Amino acid sequence: MNEGLFIIIVRDFIYPLIAGTAVIWAPLLLGWLAFGWWLEYVRKLKLSEASWTMIEIKIPKEVTKSPLAVEIMLTALWGETKPPLFTKGITTSWSTLISDFGKWYGALWVGLWPLWWSLEIASIEGNIYFFVRCEGKNREMIEDLLYSQFPQAEITEVDDYTRYVPPLKAGNGWDLRGCEYKLKETFVPDSTNKDKKLPIDALPIKTYVDYGLDDAFQLEENQKIDPLVPLLQMMGSIGPGEQVWVQYVIQGSWAHFENPDPKKKAEKPFVTWQDVGKYWIDEVILKPWRGEIIRAQPAKKDVEGKDIPGTAKDPVLNTGQKDVPERERPRLEATEKKLTKFGYDCGIRSIYLGKGTAFDKNKFAEMKNAFKQFTAPNLNSFEVINSTDDGFDFPWQDYRDLKKITNREKMFKRYVKRDFFYPPQMGATLAVKKALDKPLVNASIGSPVTSVLSTEELATIFHFPGSVATTSGLGRIEAQKAEPPANLPI
Repeated sequence: MNEGLFIIIVRDFIYPLIAGTAVIWAPLLLGWLAFGWWLEYVRKLKLSEASWTMIEIKIPKEVTKSPLAVEIMLTALWGETKPPLFTKGITTSWSTLISDFGKWYGALWVGLWPLWWSLEIASIEGNIYFFVRCEGKNREMIEDLLYSQFPQAEITEVDDYTRYVPPLKAGNGWDLRGCEYKLKETFVPDSTNKDKKLPIDALPIKTYVDYGLDDAFQLEENQKIDPLVPLLQMMGSIGPGEQVWVQYVIQGSWAHFENPDPKKKAEKPFVTWQDVGKYWIDEVILKPWRGEIIRAQPAKKDVEGKDIPGTAKDPVLNTGQKDVPERERPRLEATEKKLTKFGYDCGIRSIYLGKGTAFDKNKFAEMKNAFKQFTAPNLNSFEVINSTDDGFDFPWQDYRDLKKITNREKMFKRYVKRDFFYPPQMGATLAVKKALDKPLVNASIGSPVTSVLSTEELATIFHFPGSVATTSGLGRIEAQKAEPPANLPI
């Protein structure tokens, strides 16, 4: 196009059109921006008022109970998360303003947002600690559940251990490596779009039941195989100036998964993880082994228009049904079992820190490998994502390690904030933040990702091991504290 003609079109047609219709689009645009900013403001204000507490669990010297005890506790604590209106997966219609006025008030004025809690394991210079971070109002309930299963444990409120490490900055003497994890397996829900894959969170990892720990009472300590021991052994092997932190940030799962059924996606775009699992079972595992449906067929006609005997066919609902092959049975049974459990949206993050010359980058590789024992062939496994230092194979991909440094600083902030379920920032806010607070180099790690873990899976990756865990850094209580007898003579 001729440059002069383009200028004439912009000056005489496009600009007058935009200016002339500004009375229509400008209020709508400003209203949309104001609404998004207000919604983000009231949500963040509500979250800033949350009171968090950190409790430490000191386990007894002899832990005779299997991880089932922790699973019972997680089952009792499970609650369905009910996010407010204007949230992904929640249908919001202005026609419900009167009938659901309480929900509208909570979403738009109070800034309601569901909170989360976390299970954490930290190694401070080789000494291993178990923590639960929760809202202050839930502390007593969690303590009661812990004492009900582990009456000899000692539970105390402590400071957040992350406060004793300064905010990670280049040149402050500390170095860090970190990553996050998610469930690996995916499937293609629509054969017409094979590039679109959805996670199969209903397909489980290898749990403590698969390791035989559900029969803990029938096994001697030297016969038990605890899948958590490799991680604890790695954490206990570090020395002065080193720390390893692992967190599992959890929240009751709700319907925020994309509907895998292309026929029902328009009327119900988001479903629960159980719905996705059931669809995967029906359409991926069982469908290839179902017989064909034969519909009723009328009799054929001869030249005179009369029915030819024996040519009519009655309807057959299912013919040629085949048994599901043995290779598919474990996946089918394991998935069906997980669907009967309560599910938590779970974000997993781990970091390794070292001060000065104590930092050993090889420890990070050991930390990532410590999650491989949860892998089950033909089932699911944990996949490392958002690793601070992965993806840079050549020097020109990251000049002077600037991206890696930004990744490490960002990962540290995420860990301290327990950042997985914070409300999303609005597009306008992100644009302003990017313009005003732009780092020297943008981080290359993506947004935090969560997966659904059942109570059984969570109890596998976070429980209190018996004496089979022999690492010296695992502190235990020598004896139970008790009050003196009431009839003691004075």
